[in-house]
Amino acid sequence: MLRVSTSLLTIAMVLIGLVSSPTELLLAGVLFGVAQGMNSPTIYAWTIDLAHEAHRGRAMATMYIALEAGIGMGAFFSGWLYQNKTGNFTLVFWLSAAFALVSFLYLVLFVGSRRQPA
Repeated sequence: MLRVSTSLLTIAMVLIGLVSSPTELLLAGVLFGVAQGMNSPTIYAWTIDLAHEAHRGRAMATMYIALEAGIGMGAFFSGWLYQNKTGNFTLVFWLSAAFALVSFLYLVLFVGSRRQPA
């Protein structure tokens, strides 16, 4: 499921970078929301599945802090790239799509279908 949601996230961000009308933006935004809606619970479940039973709270806290750090760094670097120039929207979303694509490739190439429960 994480591979599907990450691929949808990549597609949504590329589409947001390419939009030329409000309708296209709305549709790409809906796809982005669906991808995020699939990503979050999957990441939480994956963390719980892979964590040792005695350390699940610690694993969830670490995962949550990592997500928050990613949100903060993403906002910082996106703002730095955007620089209040509307022409840079495309660059910001395409770079974000590239990071989502790297995540997808990691999931496909290195995580695969093997599952190692605690």
